[in-house]
Amino acid sequence: NGCTDKHYAWCKFWANATLSRLPEFDCRDMTMVVWAFATIHWKSEEFLYRFCEQVMVRIEKYTPQDLGNTLWALATLGFRHEG
Repeated sequence: NGCTDKHYAWCKFWANATLSRLPEFDCRDMTMVVWAFATIHWKSEEFLYRFCEQVMVRIEKYTPQDLGNTLWALATLGFRHEG
């Protein structure tokens, strides 16, 4: 992954914090989190799988921009959800 070891713990902390509060996030919040991780090239299969599960539940509420940004982030991270 492109994230340094020094930053890995920080990224993991934020991913866990996000997952514990994901039901409270709106679509834009979710998009911004996955976009931020993609921008720094940090990838966690567990985080992305659980994230995508929530996206699938809320997909009808996503704006075209949020959907595009989310797809960009997932593609940048090389993640493919088989759900």
